[in-house]
Amino acid sequence: MYRDYPVATILLVAILIAGIFLVSDYVADQSERETGRYSVLHTDGSPVPDSELDWLQQAANTLAYEADDTFLQQTIQSDGLGGAFMQWTAGSSGPGAVFGGASASPEAYPLTTPKASYYLDKNGNIVLHAPTDAQVFMPFYEGLAAVGVFPVDASSETLEPEFRYIDREGKTVIPGPFTNALPFSDGIAVVSTRSPEGDVRYGTIDRSGAWQITPKFDVLFEFVDGLAAAQLNKPDHSARVAGFVDPSGAFVVTLKNVQRMQSSHHDGLALVWRTESPEYSFVDREGNTVLTPDYEQVEPFSNGRAAFLVEDRWGYMDTKGNEIILPSNQLPIPFLDAKVAVVHMAAINDSSYHFTLTMDEAGNVISTDRE
Repeated sequence: MYRDYPVATILLVAILIAGIFLVSDYVADQSERETGRYSVLHTDGSPVPDSELDWLQQAANTLAYEADDTFLQQTIQSDGLGGAFMQWTAGSSGPGAVFGGASASPEAYPLTTPKASYYLDKNGNIVLHAPTDAQVFMPFYEGLAAVGVFPVDASSETLEPEFRYIDREGKTVIPGPFTNALPFSDGIAVVSTRSPEGDVRYGTIDRSGAWQITPKFDVLFEFVDGLAAAQLNKPDHSARVAGFVDPSGAFVVTLKNVQRMQSSHHDGLALVWRTESPEYSFVDREGNTVLTPDYEQVEPFSNGRAAFLVEDRWGYMDTKGNEIILPSNQLPIPFLDAKVAVVHMAAINDSSYHFTLTMDEAGNVISTDRE
């Protein structure tokens, strides 16, 4: 999913998922598709009983009665707790889950319904009504969360949100705007800006918004224990400098035959997309190859599991490369808090979704419609 342009693709997927859940009739007519089956699994592939997901029911009750928003309650009634868990994890599985969220659990999760967007804690309580001008929401880490706003003048061919950081009161504390903004970890966040030439460049900022690494990288992931996967493309794009950098932005490990870096180290392993066979490899902090999984596509590790693709179905492997969950799932949702939402869904007759955002001159969303 992240092979060509990992951060941009993840953002696009997050926007698509959020857009689907912004529409109350996201479930197609049952005559056109089979009923989707949702389940929640432990990392060993065993099902999580509903009794361990009681907090989801609390979240539904909170939204249905305290916020007068019945969407999550209806989701539980129609799809069960597993379907609600899928929505919950989908709302937080942008860069927060895959990149910045592997070493710590979010302090608050975003949840979007057709009526409004909220931030809820793990007990299902509303901690913040999300800013009404934003359309993309990332989880809270270290008291800050990135939110994305689509410009009012959306004349660009690429509908690209502008990100800023808010605090737990919903106030903007780092205005940006950034083309992408990852969660804070140890007081530092990876962000990107667009150069005058139109190129996206990545760097890091502190909690005041001051640059720690000025934007210069074509690829930069979050720092994990002092190292981050990074890449510099030379002007002709025929040669690359790729590997791992320290907080100053200096390369301390360089790798050969890299098409694109795919992740920093999670569970001690970083994913690399190579220019030669084997296409994918996981490397340790010294750059030594540890695993060379032979699959159509591979995702980074999260809580001891990495998703892999075989004939349009996703399975999960452990850090030794053993297949723990056989390929049968439609979405590679990362394991969060030792659980994952696994979705088995029939194909929708028309799988193309188009969304229209209508805004006023102040940038407030008037409506979001599926075409």
